[in-house]
Amino acid sequence: MTGILLRSIWFPADSRLTEVNPGAVFQLIAARGEGSALDIYEGRRIVGNLSVLALPGKRLSQENVTNLKLNGQLDLNSPLLPGTRLDLNCQLDLDRDGNVLSSLLTVSTSKPNLKLVLGQTSPDAALSVLLEKDSRVLVDSALGGHGNTQANPMIALLLGSLGMSYADFNAVQAEAEGKAASMRIEARQGEFELGSTTRQGFVLKIGSPGKPGFRMCVDNTGEIVLLETPVSYHLMTESLRPETPPTR
Repeated sequence: MTGILLRSIWFPADSRLTEVNPGAVFQLIAARGEGSALDIYEGRRIVGNLSVLALPGKRLSQENVTNLKLNGQLDLNSPLLPGTRLDLNCQLDLDRDGNVLSSLLTVSTSKPNLKLVLGQTSPDAALSVLLEKDSRVLVDSALGGHGNTQANPMIALLLGSLGMSYADFNAVQAEAEGKAASMRIEARQGEFELGSTTRQGFVLKIGSPGKPGFRMCVDNTGEIVLLETPVSYHLMTESLRPETPPTR
């Protein structure tokens, strides 16, 4: 009974698909040899773009490691940071089963000149936080932990512009520091619907069971065609654009 409930929560529309190793899906994405280009939508409006490139690699003694690189820009339509473009760079090392071995996320804006860096060198390592404004360090977890992040309004600006709160940030931090085992990547293979079209491929769910997470659709060529997020943004490949042209 518990298994049925978990499946209905984890993949409410995709439970009919066959469960597969998520690491094999990332290896397929890497074997494609070229990146996936996605438009970032907020509602029906395109507000940015993201490229995702996966490459085969090695990490210490581990084979079949996938290096995942994400680069994108997002025009913020937020009263907190009006008229500001956000740049995002992320690097992930994934093992053969799709588990995250290390991660490095950099989010920055030019007006104001802010940079937030989140990193984790291994699954058991604490999440590191670095915040700079005009190249001046405001927060560095290596020097004093995370205790002063909530008191810093600059982190509030960046989180708020992405539709996140301190509670969301603290949840990510808690997962990384002591509850990484509860974060899961699951993958299923089969036929899925995207708008008015039907495709063969894979659906991945990334997050904690019972909580909002990310849902990624990958077709059989290894192209990422859809990425749904737990905040107000969703990402789609150009071939899925609606017939009515989206606004920018």
